[in-house]
Amino acid sequence: MKKNKKKLLAGSALGLVLLFGGTYAWFTSQDEVTNHFEGQIAGNDIQIVETYEPETNWEPGEEVNKDVAVANVSEYNAFTRVAFDEILKLLKDSSEVYYNGQTYVNKAGETIEVAMPLVMNSSMDYLAKGYTDVTAKLATEVKDITVNGKTYKFQLFEKAAIGTANQFSYGAVWMSGTEQAKAYIGNTSNLIARAADGTLSFNGIEPTISVVDKTYADALTANWTNPVYGKTPINDLVFKSATDDNIELNFVNVTNIPTEKKWFFNQADGYFYFVGKVASGDSTAQLLDSVKLLGSAGNQYSLFTFDLNVKAEGIQSISEAVTDNWPTASSELSSLLQTLADN
Repeated sequence: MKKNKKKLLAGSALGLVLLFGGTYAWFTSQDEVTNHFEGQIAGNDIQIVETYEPETNWEPGEEVNKDVAVANVSEYNAFTRVAFDEILKLLKDSSEVYYNGQTYVNKAGETIEVAMPLVMNSSMDYLAKGYTDVTAKLATEVKDITVNGKTYKFQLFEKAAIGTANQFSYGAVWMSGTEQAKAYIGNTSNLIARAADGTLSFNGIEPTISVVDKTYADALTANWTNPVYGKTPINDLVFKSATDDNIELNFVNVTNIPTEKKWFFNQADGYFYFVGKVASGDSTAQLLDSVKLLGSAGNQYSLFTFDLNVKAEGIQSISEAVTDNWPTASSELSSLLQTLADN
């Protein structure tokens, strides 16, 4: 076939962006929205086919389902390859900060500035754990605290210690409507006085609401093809994120040698190549299956965001198109694709 019959099916990269929002176990994110963008078509030729289950409270050790394949919507048979871009954002400082309505104090007791305070939500159900709401018995005045336009009211809970006379444990939260925020009241064993009639008072402590500074550090970015992905895969199907080792991408149908009807990761250029021609109207085998935040991820991943950009390219399935458009494909891969070509 003459060269002028060749057709580059996707002159520009086809992009699909998935925003994964996540938090550490105790830190839910009410403000983070998981955005899902449908696959777009580049040149009306190939299209990313995906299934994505959004996760707004992504916890360490948890996998998020993310299925990716590529469909050929041109009128020609096609070869296709896929690459990834990543953007990871972590907070500048994920430490808990205590706010009394006027000043912010860190765990060291130092007054600090907080640019973007975000309340730490609490899922603790004290009533379900046998505590009693004793807010009405509190003689010490605790003023409401306003954060980001929301006013929070203090609630105190009490529970008798098992097997110990006149000993009680305490817990507290801040409430704004149905939203429950984390409260800090220190070591309550010595700092809450309980009168004989059950009246309670604080001794030298001031309840605070827990916040975090939602200011992000500069984003970490990675393009798997420039520079070429250089990490050693865990195995043929599990790759570490290019931006962070605590994030893993779990693949399916990937082999370490070019194999028909499978995907092959070409270490020379960072692309995953589907080894086979995709007929018009058909799709490749599935490539990506899920994304996992490892259990080793610590509090510094609170409110992190992870963007995974999936890019697919296609060319007409003729041998000259392989050699001209994909010169970085390994010799073994290039030879096999040319064998499978239409000419």
